[in-house]
Amino acid sequence: MIARTLAQVASSRVAGICVVVPDVDGRVARAAACAIEERTDRERFVIRLAADAAQGLSASLRAGVAYARDCRAAGVVICLGDMPLVTGATIDALAECHRATGADAVVPECDGRPGNPVLWDARRFGDLMGLTGDEGARKLLRMPGLHKVSVSTDASIFVDFDTPEALDVFAGL
Repeated sequence: MIARTLAQVASSRVAGICVVVPDVDGRVARAAACAIEERTDRERFVIRLAADAAQGLSASLRAGVAYARDCRAAGVVICLGDMPLVTGATIDALAECHRATGADAVVPECDGRPGNPVLWDARRFGDLMGLTGDEGARKLLRMPGLHKVSVSTDASIFVDFDTPEALDVFAGL
């Protein structure tokens, strides 16, 4: 699954791809490293450790945002490893909208409902770095004064494979 997710992200025009893993020797890290090693564009990828992964989802977010900040990126697209159906075209649509609007956040939407991934402008890196515990950045989307825009896309922005049953479905795709 991680190989397919990475292939989808790599099919976009993003310059750098940071894969955040909970530990360097775990299954996800090994699978990501193998998938990257087989790619001809592997220089686009870096694997980073979420050293405080036991603190929850926010640890991964902080590690990825820190990488983007250190690279002086204009923004960051927070992609989830268990969402391999999100296409590079969706990621590119978020980036194009960001370039056109300068929004703080660009959210994919299908049938009026928001999904993932979300693009965050570099001006919001501090807010993202301030997240704690086992929560993502969704609450930041409700911040007063946030300039948020949406991009219409398909239902892949809702599909994750985060249970054993869902993984069985994914294996059959």
